[in-house]
Amino acid sequence: MDPVRGDGIFRVQSTIGDVREIACRYVSGLDMQEEPEMSGPNMQQADVTLRAYEPYWRDANDTTNTFGIGVTPTFFPIFPMRLTSSQIAVDATALNAGDVEAWPRWTITGPGGDVTLRNLTTGDYLTLNGISLAAGESIAIDTRPGYKTITANDGSSIFSMLSISSSLWSLPARMTSSIRLEMGGAVAGSSSLQLSYRQRYLSP
Repeated sequence: MDPVRGDGIFRVQSTIGDVREIACRYVSGLDMQEEPEMSGPNMQQADVTLRAYEPYWRDANDTTNTFGIGVTPTFFPIFPMRLTSSQIAVDATALNAGDVEAWPRWTITGPGGDVTLRNLTTGDYLTLNGISLAAGESIAIDTRPGYKTITANDGSSIFSMLSISSSLWSLPARMTSSIRLEMGGAVAGSSSLQLSYRQRYLSP
């Protein structure tokens, strides 16, 4: 309830067990009530107002898919895959069953370089020029509103490596997107790509 400490999470669970949450901040309502019927030594009645700056409910947990060279995919919905020793070329699908677009977060682990992430359904793509990752090095791409960052594993920003024609694209609502992920110079058993996102909804 302390807005100085950042967003709080309001979470609900449906009768069938689905859990959704919304990030919000306290606005008003916790000022003391003097009426005897509204307060006591161990209780306080209040009409609390919360404000959600991003007015959508979301899944409480990420949908995450991880894949790499030479590893048989055991996850859904990423399939099928075309893997070679020189690149990752993944033709995949990502389902966003939410009511609004979902913003992915990518983690790319080397060795490898010259990364391109494509949404074949919308035609959008994201290309990082001049990227060269040694084994174990990684970059993180966060496309969420309010973030929009591209960082190396040491925390430094490498946003300037994003090509001019690129976009930090989203997964459209209520549909399955065909995506393609490519990385040159990848090595079997070491290089990997990870996709994480949360579906968002108009109501809990």
